[in-house]
Parts: sequence; C-alpha cells; structure tokens
Amino acid sequence: MISLTCTNCRTVLTIDDAFAGGVCRCQHCGTIQTVPSHLKRPTRAAAPGQAPGTAVVANAGAPAAGQKALYQRRARTEPSGTGLEDLADVVAGSGLTGSGIGSARLRSGVPTSSAGAKPAPRSTSLPIILAMTIALAALVAVIVFMAMGRSGRSQRSQASNDANATSTDPLQTRDHAPTGPSFCDVALPEQVVIYVLDRGSGTRDLFDTLKEVTYRSVQSLGGDRKFQVIFWNNGSDLAYPSGFPGYARNENLAACRRAMEETTAFGQSDAASALNKAFNNKPGAIVLATGKGLDLDNSFVEMVMDLRKSGDVKVHTFALGDADSGPLKEIARRTGGEYRTLGAAALRQFAE
Repeated sequence: MISLTCTNCRTVLTIDDAFAGGVCRCQHCGTIQTVPSHLKRPTRAAAPGQAPGTAVVANAGAPAAGQKALYQRRARTEPSGTGLEDLADVVAGSGLTGSGIGSARLRSGVPTSSAGAKPAPRSTSLPIILAMTIALAALVAVIVFMAMGRSGRSQRSQASNDANATSTDPLQTRDHAPTGPSFCDVALPEQVVIYVLDRGSGTRDLFDTLKEVTYRSVQSLGGDRKFQVIFWNNGSDLAYPSGFPGYARNENLAACRRAMEETTAFGQSDAASALNKAFNNKPGAIVLATGKGLDLDNSFVEMVMDLRKSGDVKVHTFALGDADSGPLKEIARRTGGEYRTLGAAALRQFAE
C-alpha cells in the first residue's frame, strides 16, 4: 500500500500500489493528487475478498474491481448546477494535475494570485492628455484675448484719427500740433507769412488774445523767415513792418510787440486795402482772422479771389467765436489753405 499526504488539507491517504504513477482525489477536500511511482512497495498478496489492482484510499470511494482508476470519484448527492465539478473531472483525467489546479478552486470560481503580488499599474496617459488639453485651451484663450485687444485699440486709434482729420476744433487736435512754424496748429512752412487781422468792433472781445497768439506765431517762424502784420482798415492802414515783410529776429519781434500793444479794436473795419497790400508783398501764405465771419457773404469771397488773381498764395482762414463761417471756409478751400473755428477758450489756450 502507498501512504500519501494530501497537498491541500494534509490528510494521510492510503492508496493501493497499483495506482503508483496515477492520480486520485482526496475525499476530504476534493483536491486531485498525483501518486508518485517511487512510493510503490513490494507486491504482496491481495487481501481476502479484494480484487487485484484495486486502490484502497482511506475514507475514499473504491474503484470498480479489476480497473486501474486514474482518480477517485466522490459520490455526488446532487448536481452542482455550475458544471465546474465536471470540468474538474476532465482536468484530472487530462494529466494536468501537476499544474496546481484543484477542484476546490474550480468550484469557488475565484482566481487566486501569489501573496504580495502588486496590482497592475494604472494608466497615466489620461491625466497627461487632460493636462495638455487644458493648457492648449488656455493658450488659445490668451491668443484670442490679445487679438481682440489689439483689434479694439486699432479701431479706437483709427476712429480718433478720423475725428482729428475732420474736426475744426483745435482743442481736439493739440496732440498733433506741428512742431515748427504755425498759427493755432496750422503749419506755416512758407518763407514769407503775412497776418491780416480784423481790428473792428466784431473782434473787440477777443482782440488782445488774438494779438498774443499772433506774436507767438511770429516767434515760431525763426530768424530765417519773414513776416508782416497788417490790420484791417477802420479809418487808417496800420502794419508792422510798415513797408515790406522783415525777418522774425529779436529786434523785429520786440518792435512788433510794441506796435500791436498800441493797436485797439473798434468801429467798422474793411479788409480790402489790407488784403491788397498783403497779396502785393507776395507771401507764401496769408493768415486771415476775423470775429465777424457771420457778416461775410459770397462777395467777400470773390473780392479775395480777385486780389489773389492767378497766384498760388495759400489763405488760411480763422473764424473767431463759436459760429461757423461759410465764406471763410470757401476761401480756404479754393486757395488750398486750412479753415478753423476758434472759440474764446481755444484761442486763450494758444495764447498761453
């Protein structure tokens, strides 16, 4: 007889020598056992009433007489209902018992693993993809924001430029004032500039400010350019220099200031003689300023154009006060000059 210890429950089993090299099943736990062939003992007479070649297993069901059973089949009182018992029987009959597969494991249906085995590592690709997506979305948002801000600034800048191009209020255009010779932000690059100023009662309230603005303009010409200031006639002609334009140098500037300080505005004035003298002195540009722009009509425009004849003198016109003047605007347009409406506040700003 062969004594064998169950590999699972450690119960000692007694098996007939005929089963050496075969298999059997433990009655207690159902684990399929491999019977080593080297445990076979010397042949002895069979017990009385026992058929030769019959395996004897303690507390186990015996095989049919005269047959060498590969395993011992336990009696089943009821079907398992899962088919796992049948699968265990097939595995036992296939010689795969050495793989460690036991019927108890098959019945449980739960896979086993070695103690301390580490679980499969979790994938890290999803967090990386999520982080990259968030970063890309943030970058796109920043680019869109910067593009919208740049577009908004461009539109505001363009709107501001358009407004400055069409505005006649010098208070709105001081940021673009010329840095060279000018009169109320109108550039005067010509070599000879003559100022024709109204000294009638219509300009009386703004006359002192007008004289100061004119003096600052003469200063801006520099010593290599010539100037002359001629006042509208209100009983006599008055000009400085009296004959012809002179250079805007220190001695002439001082004499011009004294002459303007002694000049006052009153009565009715006529621009014809002053304009005639101005055109005859052949300037490059004329600055024409009056406070009675609303009193002028188309005959005034024609008179200026007749005196100008076919020359190329630019006439820059300035309506002093808050009222717009169509005739002054037309003169500037036809001579290639510029037109401005100068209220009291704007005029004072240029005098400061």
